[in-house]
Amino acid sequence: MKNKIIKTTRHVLSVFILLALMFNGCEKDKEEKLQLPPESAFQIDLSPFSATTKSTEVTEPGTRTNITVAAGVVAFWDIAIIGVMALPTAAYIKAFEYQPLRVANNKWKWSYSVPGLGTTYTASLFGEIDGAQVNWQMFVSQQGGFSDWLMFDGVCNTERTEGYWRLYAYTTTSEVIRIDWTYNWEGQTGSVKYTYTKQGEDTNGNYLEYGLTANTDYNAYYNLYSKPEDKLFNINYNTTTHEGRIEYDGNSYCWDGLGYDIDCTE
Repeated sequence: MKNKIIKTTRHVLSVFILLALMFNGCEKDKEEKLQLPPESAFQIDLSPFSATTKSTEVTEPGTRTNITVAAGVVAFWDIAIIGVMALPTAAYIKAFEYQPLRVANNKWKWSYSVPGLGTTYTASLFGEIDGAQVNWQMFVSQQGGFSDWLMFDGVCNTERTEGYWRLYAYTTTSEVIRIDWTYNWEGQTGSVKYTYTKQGEDTNGNYLEYGLTANTDYNAYYNLYSKPEDKLFNINYNTTTHEGRIEYDGNSYCWDGLGYDIDCTE
């Protein structure tokens, strides 16, 4: 009887040990999968300004000059996003729907299709750990067209709290936009800065920086610099109340939650 109890106990322990090993192995595999930088590392939300002319609010007495000026300042980057950023952004965001395949000791690959512009693209996103940083490369092929174009590359730290991307011109190795980003995972705040870097253009050096902060008055900001005019615009915005202000040439101009002009208060 005693021997039977001992054998039963050993069997139960063996099962527990086996289950523990299997569980730990699964957890280890899960932990070892390379994680993508946040979606916000690639995107700037310009919707507060692109939608200013589409308001459904009842018209009230007053003017909306200040927010219209802000929308006009942002317009250059609206065009850049549509013309240059649309496909790279779509290709990157799509990666979050897939799990990576480990292709080398410290290297992973995401493979998937991206529909867009009347055709289908095949994306191959590679991430490789190199010491305290991760190197990224996105190759894209077009159905019936180009293949293995390096659309963008980049670097981030292993904590995924800061990094940069470099976007290249269509099927070339000529850089057109650099994106520098930061992110606070706990506070869900951070910044994204687009800098236009295309050589030979007078707008080379133009930038738009966007950030989300813990500020209670204005929790979002947009800093826009135009190199040809050497002019800087600072826009502050409240994503909840929709109030905002734009500052340039030493003056401030504000609007209320409906976009109507108001006096600025310090």
